[in-house]
Amino acid sequence: MKFKKRKNLTPEAIDNTTEACAYEGVKYYPVFTSRRDGATNFSMRLFEIAPGKSTAKHKHSYEHEVYILSGDGFLLLDDKKIKIGKDDCFLIEPYEFHQLIGGENKISFICIVPNREKIQPD
Repeated sequence: MKFKKRKNLTPEAIDNTTEACAYEGVKYYPVFTSRRDGATNFSMRLFEIAPGKSTAKHKHSYEHEVYILSGDGFLLLDDKKIKIGKDDCFLIEPYEFHQLIGGENKISFICIVPNREKIQPD
C-alpha cells in the first residue's frame, strides 16, 4: 500500500505525455504514478487551475476520469461549454476535444489516466 498526504505533494512540470497543462496558472501534482509508485494500470493526478486560467484544448487516444474537489469553472467538450463545480464527476472519452477552465475560484480536481504503457498508439 502507498499513502500520501496532500500537504506533502509538490507541483511539477507536466511530463511529455501531454502538453495540455504546461500553462501559467495550472499546477500539476503527480499523486500516484507507475514510475515513482509502481502503479500498475492507472496514474492519479491532482490539478489546480487559477481563476480564468485553463489547460489547452486537446484530445488523446485514451479516456480519463475527473472528480472536482473544489472551486468552479467550465469544461469545454467538443463545442459544448459545461459549468462544473465541487463534487461533479465526468468521463472524457478517447478523442474528445476538451479543456478545463478556472471560474471565479480556483478549481481543484483529480484526474485518473491509464499509464503510458497501457495506452494504445493513435
